[in-house]
Amino acid sequence: NILVMGALKGLCHAGARGDDSCLIIAFDFRPAQIRIGRKIAIPPERESRASKTYSPEIAWVRGGDILIEPYSGHLPQ
Repeated sequence: NILVMGALKGLCHAGARGDDSCLIIAFDFRPAQIRIGRKIAIPPERESRASKTYSPEIAWVRGGDILIEPYSGHLPQ
């Protein structure tokens, strides 16, 4: 698992030994590429943020796909 208390940029690989159950959480989620286990995703381009307020986001594997959603205080089931 990876928890970033700031900006996540560049490449990030959770579960590098093939564990698809790992998670990635970051307060400023801007990676060029994320990998979870054997899955790879390139997040969509986002608008530049004018304000300095950030909401944490979480990435995990569900149904063979990497999902990225706002983190609501609990881990996905």
